[in-house]
Amino acid sequence: MEYSKTPAKVVLCVLLALVLASCVTSPQSSTTGDTRPLQPAYSFWPHDVSDLKPDAGIKYGVLTNGMRYAIMHNSQPAGAVSLKFRIASGSLHETDQQRGMAHFLEHMAFNGSKNVPEGEFVKLLQRKGLAFGAHTNAYTSTDETVYMLELPKNDPDLVDTGLMLFREIGDRLLLDPQAIARERGVVLSEQRTRNTPEYRAYEARWQVWYEGQRQADRLPIGTTQSIQGANQEQVTEYYHRNYRPERTFLVVVGDIDPVALEKLIKTKFGDWKGEGTPSPEPDIGLPKQRGLVAKSFVEPNLPEDVSVSWFQPPDYDADNFGNRAHQANWGMAITILNRRLERLARGVNAPFISASVGRSESRGVSNSLNISIDCKPGSWRTAMAAANQEVRRALEFGFSNAEVARELKEWRAGLEDSAGSASTRPTSALAGQLVAEFAGRGVFTHPKDDLAIFERYAPTLTAATAQAGLSEIVVGQGPIVFVSSGQPVTGGETSIAATFTASQSTKLAALTEQAAKVFPYTDFGKAGEVAERKVVADFGISTLKFQNGVRVNFKRTDYEKDTVNVTVRFGGGFLKLPMNKVGMYWALPFSFTEGGLNRLTTDEMEESLAGRIVSVDLGLDDDAFEFSGRTNQRDFLLQLQLLAAYATDPAYRSLGLERLQTSAETDIKQYSSSPGRVIARETSALLRSGDARWAFPTLQQLQSIKMSDISSVLQPSFQGAPIEISVVGDLDEAEVTKAIAQTFGAFGTRPLKLEESAESRNVRFPLTKKSLRFVHEGVEDQAAAFAAWPAPDFYSNMRRARTLTLLREMLKVRLTDEFREVQGATYSPSASSSYSSVFANFGYVSASAETRPDLVEGFYTTLEKVVQELKSGSFTEDLINRARTPILKSLEKSRQTNGYWAGAITDLQTEPRGLEALRSQLSDVQSITKQELIDVAVKYLTSTRRIDLRVLSKKAKSTAIYPEKYNHWYVSPLKQQPRRELAVAAR
Repeated sequence: MEYSKTPAKVVLCVLLALVLASCVTSPQSSTTGDTRPLQPAYSFWPHDVSDLKPDAGIKYGVLTNGMRYAIMHNSQPAGAVSLKFRIASGSLHETDQQRGMAHFLEHMAFNGSKNVPEGEFVKLLQRKGLAFGAHTNAYTSTDETVYMLELPKNDPDLVDTGLMLFREIGDRLLLDPQAIARERGVVLSEQRTRNTPEYRAYEARWQVWYEGQRQADRLPIGTTQSIQGANQEQVTEYYHRNYRPERTFLVVVGDIDPVALEKLIKTKFGDWKGEGTPSPEPDIGLPKQRGLVAKSFVEPNLPEDVSVSWFQPPDYDADNFGNRAHQANWGMAITILNRRLERLARGVNAPFISASVGRSESRGVSNSLNISIDCKPGSWRTAMAAANQEVRRALEFGFSNAEVARELKEWRAGLEDSAGSASTRPTSALAGQLVAEFAGRGVFTHPKDDLAIFERYAPTLTAATAQAGLSEIVVGQGPIVFVSSGQPVTGGETSIAATFTASQSTKLAALTEQAAKVFPYTDFGKAGEVAERKVVADFGISTLKFQNGVRVNFKRTDYEKDTVNVTVRFGGGFLKLPMNKVGMYWALPFSFTEGGLNRLTTDEMEESLAGRIVSVDLGLDDDAFEFSGRTNQRDFLLQLQLLAAYATDPAYRSLGLERLQTSAETDIKQYSSSPGRVIARETSALLRSGDARWAFPTLQQLQSIKMSDISSVLQPSFQGAPIEISVVGDLDEAEVTKAIAQTFGAFGTRPLKLEESAESRNVRFPLTKKSLRFVHEGVEDQAAAFAAWPAPDFYSNMRRARTLTLLREMLKVRLTDEFREVQGATYSPSASSSYSSVFANFGYVSASAETRPDLVEGFYTTLEKVVQELKSGSFTEDLINRARTPILKSLEKSRQTNGYWAGAITDLQTEPRGLEALRSQLSDVQSITKQELIDVAVKYLTSTRRIDLRVLSKKAKSTAIYPEKYNHWYVSPLKQQPRRELAVAAR
C-alpha cells in the first residue's frame, strides 16, 4: 500500500537510503589496489560512465572554467523557478584550524559582497517575493554546501538577480571582520538550539562510527571554540581554496527557456576564476578494522534506542543497469525485513516500539548497514535481541516467494505512479533531486525509464537472490552496538556486548507463512443519488449534496497528473473531545488507525492492498475529525472504500494505543529538554486559558486513556455527524460522483448540523496579562523568550485578520533585522498567528526567540522597540513590501497545487463564507494600507493582556538574569501543544 508519491529511484529503498543513488567512478580508475577514483566525483557527469540514459528534458553543460550546470524546463507550478548552487566542499575539506568554517562561510554568504552591501542580500530578495528561510536558504554537510533560491516568478529581472547573487557567492564575498564578529553570535545560537540530548547522543554515536576516519571530528557545526575564534583569515583561506568554479554545480529548473538560460549562465559565470591554490581532496581514511564494539550514552530525557551497525569501505561503482539490478536484491531484503519488524512492533507484548533496517552511503567515507531500534525505557536488551534475531532469521532461513511478490507489487505500483505523474513533477523537488543525484554520483533518469529498468530486472528478483543480497551487506567492520538511554545502562558496555553476543547464539526457527486476505469492504448498500448540484464557476468547483445529506466539494486540477487528494470530514474534532481526559488529541489519531478494521488487522489490510495507491490518516480540526488519503484514477474507488470501511467498521483494537503509551514516558520527558520544547509544551493550552482539550498530558494521564475513551469520542461522529467530502485532482466529476454514491452516498441519512454542548465553543485567550517563568532540563546556556497577544477570529473580519498576518510578517522581519542581524543574539526569531474559524473572538499573534540567558531581557527590549515602531507608524513602505511580497508570491504559487485547494474547499458547504474568503484573499493582501497596519497594531499589540514566557535552565536560577520582580520560578505540570496547528491556512 503506497503512502506517498516517491521518486521512482527511491521507491525501491524508501527506508533504506541505498541503491539508486549509486556510486560512480571515473573511467580512469586506479589499478594499484586503491579503490578511490583518480578524478573527483564533481569533475564528470555520472551518465558519461553509465549505460543508463539521463532524463532527456535536462540540458547539461560545462563552462571552460570547469563549472557544471543543468537546466530543465518545468511548469509546475507555472512561472516558478528553483535555483540550486552546489559547492563540492564541506567540513571534510577543513583543516584542523578551520573546523566549522564551511558552515560559518555559508552564513557569511548572506553578509555582504562586492555588489550587494551587507544586510541587503535578504532584503533584496524579500522585495522580490522571497521569504528568508522559506525561499532563501542553504545547508552545509561534510562534503557539500548548497545554496537555494525558490523564485516565485520567472520574470527576467528576478532570474537575473538570483544568478547574480550566486555569482557573488562564488568569489565576491567581502568577509568583513565586523560582519564576522556579528555572525558569531548567530552561529553560536544555532549551535545552542541544536544542542539537545538527542543531538549529543547523535554526536557521540557519530564519533564511534567514524573513529579513525577524518569524518569523526568533522560535524559541520564545528565547536564552540572554533566558532568563537573564527576570523577573517581563516574564513577567507577556506573560501578561496574551496569556492571554485570546477567544484560548482548550478541547477536551474522551472518555467524558463533553457537556451536563453544557458546564454545567461555563460555570461554570468564564464569569467569566474579560482583564486590561489585549490584545496586538495582530503584523506578520509577507510573504516577502522574492528570486531564487536559496544558503547553507550546516557543523559536524562533521552529516548532509549539502540543501533547495530556494520561498516564497509565506500564503493565507486558506476550507476548502471547491472548495479541497479544487483543492488535491488539488497533493497528487496531490507524492505521485507522492515515489514517483518513493523509486524513485531504491532504485536502483543511487542519487544520494541519500532525498528528498521537501512543501508546508507556516507559518500567517499563508508557504506553501512544499520539496525535502528526504539525501545521502551529499560528494555534495550530485549529490543536489541529481537531486532537482531530477525535479521539473523532472514540470513539463515531467507524469505518466502509470497513476500517477494508482495514487494514487487508495491515497487511496480510506486514506479507506475511516478511515471504517470512525471509530466507534473514539482519544480523545487526536481531541482533538489538533480543536486542529490549528482552529489551521489547517480544518473538522473526519467520515471518512465525507471519503470522500464525495473521491469527488466524484476524477473531476476527472487527469494534466493534477496537472501544472498542480505548476506552481502550484513558484514563489515563491527558490529558497533550503541545504546543511548535516559537512565544508566546496568553493566555498562560489558553488558551491551554480552547481550549482543548472546542474541547471536539464540536458536531460531523459520517464520510461518500466512496467506494474504482479500480486501472485503466493497459493498456499503444501495448507491446514493445526488439531490443537488451547484457550480462555483470562478474557481471551477462543483458542490454536490446527496440525498442522505452527505456533501461533496470537487475541483478538477491538472497540477499533479493522475493524482487525487481526498478528505472526509466528520463533524466533531476538538469540539467533541472530553474536558476531563487530557491527552486525547495525542492518543487518538495513531491509536485509531492502528486499530485496523473488524475484518482485517492493520497488517492484513496492508497486505490486501499491496500494489494499490491508497492511504488513510486521521486528523483533528477544531470542529471535525478528518480522514485523508492520496490516490490515483485507478484506485479512487478503492480509496473511498478504505475510508468508508474505517468509518463503518473500525475495530478499536488497543495495540496501537498501548504502543503509543509505551513510548510516552520518553516522549513526554523530551518536552522538558530544551527551552523551545518547553514553549511548545506550554503554549497550546495556556493561550486557550488552560483548556484541558489542548493540555499536554502527564504520563499518568496519557496512560489512563483506554480505547473505550477513543471509541466513545469517534463513534458518535462516524455514526451520526455531518459528513463533508472534498476531492481535488486529476479526475472527472462523473467518476467522483459514482464512487462516492457507492460508498458514503450509501450511508444512512446524515444531519446537516453538529450537536454541541453549551461550553464546547468557550475558548478564550487569557483575560489578564501574565508573565510566567519555566525551566528546562537542558544545558545552562540555553534560554528562550516568548510573547503572545490576543487576536480576533477569522470570519468576523477577514480583511482585519489578513492585516494582522501582514503585521506579523513585518514583526518577524524587524526581529530578524535587529535581534539576529544587528545583535547576533539568535539564530532564527519567529512570529506566528492564528485566527480561529470556529471559536468566536479567538486568535493570537506571537513572537519568540531562543537565545542566551543573559539576552532574554534584550529580546523583550527589542520586541517593545519594534512594536512601538509598528504602532507609531515609524516604518517605511519598504518594510511593508518586504513582508507583503513574499506572502503574495507564496499564495500565487500555492494556488497552483492540489494541497492548497484540498485545504481551501474542505468545508465550503459547512462554512459558505469560505468562498468569499477565497475570492478576497489576494486582493485584500495586495491592498492593505499603512494606516490599517497601524490601526491593528495599536488595537492588538497592547501590553494589557500580553502573555510572556521566559525559559531558563534549572541550573541558571540567578537573580542577575532577571529583575527581582521576575525572580520566581514555576515548574508547571507537563502540558502539550497539539502536533497539528489548527488554522485556516488556505485562506
